[in-house]
Amino acid sequence: MGRSKWHLAVETPTRSVPLIKFANGCLRQSRRMPVRVYERKDKNTSEKGDSNKVFVAGTEHVDYVGEPTRNNSSFQQILAVEDGNKLRLFPTDVVTLSPFIQWSESRPKEKQNDTCQARVDALASAFGSKRKRRAVESRQKLHVQESRLQLSANATLEEIQQSAVLEERVDVACTASVIPPRNKDAAIPQDVYRIEDIIQEEDYPYLDHLANPLLNASTEDIAQWRANATYSDYVLQRVQRLSKEPQNRVLEARLLVYCQLLVNLSRMRSKDFQRKDPLPNIEEPVKQKLLNMFTLSSKNEQGTGKRTFPERSRDKVFAYLIVLMLILEDYKVDLLMVQPDTKVSTSRLTNIAYALGCHVVTRKLPGSHTGTKYLVLKLPLLEGLHIKRKRK
Repeated sequence: MGRSKWHLAVETPTRSVPLIKFANGCLRQSRRMPVRVYERKDKNTSEKGDSNKVFVAGTEHVDYVGEPTRNNSSFQQILAVEDGNKLRLFPTDVVTLSPFIQWSESRPKEKQNDTCQARVDALASAFGSKRKRRAVESRQKLHVQESRLQLSANATLEEIQQSAVLEERVDVACTASVIPPRNKDAAIPQDVYRIEDIIQEEDYPYLDHLANPLLNASTEDIAQWRANATYSDYVLQRVQRLSKEPQNRVLEARLLVYCQLLVNLSRMRSKDFQRKDPLPNIEEPVKQKLLNMFTLSSKNEQGTGKRTFPERSRDKVFAYLIVLMLILEDYKVDLLMVQPDTKVSTSRLTNIAYALGCHVVTRKLPGSHTGTKYLVLKLPLLEGLHIKRKRK
């Protein structure tokens, strides 16, 4: 049998014939898959041809997308079609269809700032052993606790700084509320702080009643009071130097009694003021005046009252006590006479004295290298120095 010969016929269609193939396999002969052709609209390309076409095919599970492979000048792809004894040749463009995977917009994006440790922890939490997962959880909890601690520390530091600034701003006003009323136009030290601004006339009967034992005190009485700690050290020392003039003697005893009330008040603790009657041994009207002048009271939403005794109120007690002692000691007080009864530091007392306008003078004791400080009230008064308390 003779060998058949083909008659070649080269077709020249206006457009190349597309030849479809799949990147991930071959199409079964029994399957038919329709292919749709779309033309890309590109503003930057004005040409119209096969190079601007997009081929799309799809199944129930996968979509395929591809573009024609452009021929260059060195070769051209040809499709041969056998038609009997004729072989027709068509110029063709090979289109490779690849699976098209579209990412869901709802998929969370990976954080760009995730550290390497965070990625390792995420892998360990998802695929690690129980021991590894517990270690990751413990480290993450510790990190959260450290973060909260840092935030708390920063907030506390900021609050302290703001409190310091606030205290600095209101220091002048608070100092004015701590010291007794001051006569700025005083020409002599005796007129700077007046007794009637501290003790009112309606208080005299009760104070004179308390002062009666001091007016007639004997040496044995003073020794008994000292043994029983009935009065403070300053009162026991000063009662022995009461004036011989009757009117001045009564006035000095009255001032000593008020000094004793202030010393007792300064030794009270904050919880003592939570009682229904914080001063059961003091009668009216002096009791209420002491509470109103030297303590703070407030009410909550339920209307329940609360009385407090902050350190600034205690400083106010010391300020009034120093003023009374200045009056009794002719406006020059040895600091060693004040400290045993107040039990506060030298710096705190001198700061209060500065706030009162006193001059603080240091003098050496006779025959000693050590000195003692004196609080002297003289004109002109010191100005511009305010109470400074040591922070805890």
